[in-house]
Amino acid sequence: MDTKQKFCERMKEAIYWAKVRGARFNDAVAFAQGALESKWGQSTLAKQYNNLFGIKAGSTWKGTTVELPTWEYTSAKGWYYAPAKWRVYRSWQECLLDYSNIINTLPWYKDALPYLNNADKFLKALLPAYDEPGWAYDPNYFDSVKNVGKEIEKMGYIKWDA
Repeated sequence: MDTKQKFCERMKEAIYWAKVRGARFNDAVAFAQGALESKWGQSTLAKQYNNLFGIKAGSTWKGTTVELPTWEYTSAKGWYYAPAKWRVYRSWQECLLDYSNIINTLPWYKDALPYLNNADKFLKALLPAYDEPGWAYDPNYFDSVKNVGKEIEKMGYIKWDA
């Protein structure tokens, strides 16, 4: 089994158990974001710290953290390299539960919730408008996630239902 298949099998199980525990998100988007952000589970953040989505540890986070460098993007600066504090999770399921909590509680993600069954609309609603809060500021993020989602769909793990 190759790296991508291993990721998909593990992610499928993690999503299942997160949903059993009440998580609410679009499965296809979570699958694709997790694959993209974690480099198919191979990034240091995913392998060592179970953080699949590049979830940063802000001032309200009370759990374990790790500091690692990352590429950031703003419309004013473009791309730049900077240190960041990241959330550490005990498992992929715990990461998915936190991902769900973030989407379901932060006000700037409320527009995504009506689209739990539409990957395109759900993903678009997660992204920031201008420099407002949102999942990722990369101007190509939507296309990047969707392309990974389509690849996962071809592998038979999800349906990208746009």
